[in-house]
Amino acid sequence: MRLPSPCIPQDLPLKSLRKDRFLDLLPKAYQVLDCFNWISLVSFEKLKKTMFSEELKCSSRLPKEALDFLLEKHPISLRLLPRLHRYVQRPSKVVSLQDIGKIRNRQNWIGPEGRGEAEAYFYPPNLTDLKKGLKNLQEYFRRNDEDPLVQAAIYFAQFLILHPFMDGNGRVARLLIPLFLYEKKVIFEPLFLMSHYFKKRRVDYFHKLYEISSKQKWEEWIRFFLKGIIYEGKRMIESFE
Repeated sequence: MRLPSPCIPQDLPLKSLRKDRFLDLLPKAYQVLDCFNWISLVSFEKLKKTMFSEELKCSSRLPKEALDFLLEKHPISLRLLPRLHRYVQRPSKVVSLQDIGKIRNRQNWIGPEGRGEAEAYFYPPNLTDLKKGLKNLQEYFRRNDEDPLVQAAIYFAQFLILHPFMDGNGRVARLLIPLFLYEKKVIFEPLFLMSHYFKKRRVDYFHKLYEISSKQKWEEWIRFFLKGIIYEGKRMIESFE
């Protein structure tokens, strides 16, 4: 059986983006993040305890040390990615001890659990495109000419498309969200975690990510991501009220 070709990632920034399809959500997202920031100022310890507790429930394989690492506020860089991976990944059937904390050196794939490569439904970029894609991703992060929430949505999805580790990419990506928003000065503390939303909307989550690589439907993904910010922000605000 002939295997599908690895995905070729789009260069960032995206050349054409229909911003009218998600601009209505941006004010709402910033509004809830403003409230979230206020909570982080007046009740930091309680917020940290609440967010960390929920994240550990949603990500059963995530150690608490990985969340504590967020509060050290390391700047996002290509060197940070392997450090995060060492926190979230343990040896498994697809990941040896030598793979942990290292950018992959072979092709990986995503498919039904327990099935072989021939039944995979997504093949991440080959090693050459992965190397170029990671460099492009870091250059994109440094840009300051794009809305930071839109930029965070694109960065998160592109990281998952590149799939730079043999396993654990989703856990690393979810930890990058609060670090990204903190470094872009959108939130005061790197505590805004979205795993609850992604788990609740798991089917939509995978479907919309797949449609980026197969049909370049970035606008639908950005809209989904912004709705997640609004959902998680409101949920946290209501719990504190």
